[in-house]
Amino acid sequence: MGKFFNKYILPPVMKFVNTKPMLSLRDGMVLSLPFIMIGSVFLLLASFPLPAVAN
Repeated sequence: MGKFFNKYILPPVMKFVNTKPMLSLRDGMVLSLPFIMIGSVFLLLASFPLPAVAN
């Protein structure tokens, strides 16, 4: 199964993934991910789900 996958499935998928639109989409997501994670932590702290801790 691994040889079939490496020989027939992986090359067309890699050809598609290495196109300019896919690379720019990947780079954009990688660059924005730290800001999204930091923002989500602050949102969680701002509206903590337990009323005893929130007050």
